Amino acid sequence: MPIVFTVCTTAQLLYARALQASVPAGFEFRIGLIDGQIIDNEVVGIAELKIKQWPKMGTDYDEAALAAVCKPFFADYFLKQTNAQQIIYFDPTVLVFGNLQLILDELQTVDILLTPRLTHTFGKSDYGDEKFYLNTGLIDAGFWAINRTKNTDKFLDWWQKRLITSAHLDLCHAQNHDQLWLMYAPVFFDNVQIIKNLGWNVALHNLNERTLTVRDGKWIVNQGENLLFFNFRELVANTKTVQTIATKSGAIPLLANYQNQVGSLPYIFSIHQKLRPTVPKWRLWLQKRLLSIIHRIESYPLYH
Repeated sequence: MPIVFTVCTTAQLLYARALQASVPAGFEFRIGLIDGQIIDNEVVGIAELKIKQWPKMGTDYDEAALAAVCKPFFADYFLKQTNAQQIIYFDPTVLVFGNLQLILDELQTVDILLTPRLTHTFGKSDYGDEKFYLNTGLIDAGFWAINRTKNTDKFLDWWQKRLITSAHLDLCHAQNHDQLWLMYAPVFFDNVQIIKNLGWNVALHNLNERTLTVRDGKWIVNQGENLLFFNFRELVANTKTVQTIATKSGAIPLLANYQNQVGSLPYIFSIHQKLRPTVPKWRLWLQKRLLSIIHRIESYPLYH
């Protein structure tokens, strides 16, 4: 039986359970827990993986990075502990709205299945311009699926080794947790497919190109594709930008239903919050003043 799994903290278990409730029958569900000691048939604590570098990783990384780092480790563990041929990863903030057999059908002919964070050129949007995606990643790490093959064994091993030391949120040094590394997958490994179906992996980062409507009781994307799964990860930040994008895309009812179901995340990660912090007015004034002084010095003639 194929496995659907997620990785989260103890405080985020409620959201993982919401994901679990949305997964249709025919799949085993597993939760990888990066803290605590809750271990049963569904929830596996990080200690069970026996990662040699874990003590140092726990010191070097914050909570968001640790959750990202552990994804390929848990995938490898679940594959080795079960007879599953396919495994699907979803962020804990994902809800499934369609038939996951569509993913399994794609995995009949490919080893690694990924989705892009955008599918066409657009210049600028409320979320950011095209350059922003070059910094944060063109492939989304909130979903991926793999077949059990030697090729994917190599992929998971390669990804694990990189994430042990290079999964910080440090865009100036080409690090955005686990996400930027995924751009190498289609280059370094065989049988990788990038699915551009607009109904897959809908999230804040691609709502600028997608509009949601309801038809016959089902959510439809861009009047053409059925919504398969939606990631609420950044939407729950509930900022002015989030509200603007969600309103334009028609996602407000979806977001409202999700918030009623799970409440507010105990830990909210938003790349925009990290990259665009609130700057006090006095600091902006000082910055402007210093830049003015520097400009005067640079423009002052050396010979007069």
